Amino acid sequence: MSVEKSYEYMMDSLRRIIEFVREISVEWWWFEQGKIPIIRVRKLEVNKNISFEYLPKRPVLDALRVIYSNFEQIKKLDPKNRVDYALKTAQDLYLVLQAISYVIDAHGLAEKIHEARERIAKINPEALDEFIDLANSVIQRIRELLALNVFSWPSKRKEIEEEIKKVLKFAETMSIQEKAKEEVSA
Repeated sequence: MSVEKSYEYMMDSLRRIIEFVREISVEWWWFEQGKIPIIRVRKLEVNKNISFEYLPKRPVLDALRVIYSNFEQIKKLDPKNRVDYALKTAQDLYLVLQAISYVIDAHGLAEKIHEARERIAKINPEALDEFIDLANSVIQRIRELLALNVFSWPSKRKEIEEEIKKVLKFAETMSIQEKAKEEVSA
């Protein structure tokens, strides 16, 4: 494979990753569809001088777009600098992909809460407000944890799971109570 074809393959792969994240982030109802800034990446600018500076935290999709732009800019560099900046940009890409995997994992947990909310809404609507208050506190904690330090997710995941278990237990208790009321009145 020629160098140019390898480059085009890499850029096409990066475009597919961006499109994938764009599509799945729409489902992240609890995370503002992925618009919460959680990761810093470096931006490469090639003019008379080369600038490669960290940007403020940004949403994962924006970070991927910066990385894509960096790889486009890398083509303008001499071979020695090209390798150095490509390696650094690849490191940023790895971190962004890791952050995305943590958000995807957190989304799976948030969806459990959403499913319980739907059940409560159908079975025991009177308990919905109380459930929502409890659920929102856990969702807020997940959002804050990821926004503050996305890379702390693996060490905090068990803690969040325990909080979600409490929320789900509450939902189960409300469902059982409502079924008991129905049986008594029947």
